[in-house]
Amino acid sequence: MASIRPVILATDDDARLDEPLYAINLLNRVRPWAYDTYNLLAYPVAKRVGARPLIKGVDGELIGGEGEVRETILLVGYGDATSFLKMARHPWFVVISALRKFGFDGFQFAFSKRLDGGPSRPPGGRSGEILALFWPEDAEVDLADLRLRVSAAGSTLTFIAAKKAILAVDKDDGRGARPTRLAPPLPYGHVAVITGHPRTLTPLADELPDGASHAVRYRRTL
Repeated sequence: MASIRPVILATDDDARLDEPLYAINLLNRVRPWAYDTYNLLAYPVAKRVGARPLIKGVDGELIGGEGEVRETILLVGYGDATSFLKMARHPWFVVISALRKFGFDGFQFAFSKRLDGGPSRPPGGRSGEILALFWPEDAEVDLADLRLRVSAAGSTLTFIAAKKAILAVDKDDGRGARPTRLAPPLPYGHVAVITGHPRTLTPLADELPDGASHAVRYRRTL
């Protein structure tokens, strides 16, 4: 029987995987208790490799543009690709992954390169809401214009990143590494997360930045 191991594939030839990676997770929690239990059990292993949960939102609702919506968004920072793979291959992590698979559906996942230069620690507080903006793979982002829009609205640009790498599996069957159905590649080139009060987020969704496909509002839980 062929062995199966997780690997990380860079989306660009010059993408460096020895730099910090930020995992963007979009998912639907069909059995929240199972997914929450998995997170609780996975935390010790994740902490040991330096993983840092940055921000989380639930109850996703499309409020601007057109696009797919996942119920939950979760951003996690890793020191580099090696850190993530060390966690993913840990025997305890492999065992409890059954809970993760049982707890969600419609999962999308990708690693990204952070563009905003923000802090590596989670932003303070859990109140308020999150607005997530998404750009297609081939779209460009005017970061200066986005910052100006967010500031003028009275919100905070907490995170913006460009897709850098995807999670894949190598089954040692001669076919090479390829994306896994358990973590379909994120179909977006850029993702921005903005925090604030609903009244400061709504204008940003009503008039999307150039190139953005859609905006999703979440209730912030981290």
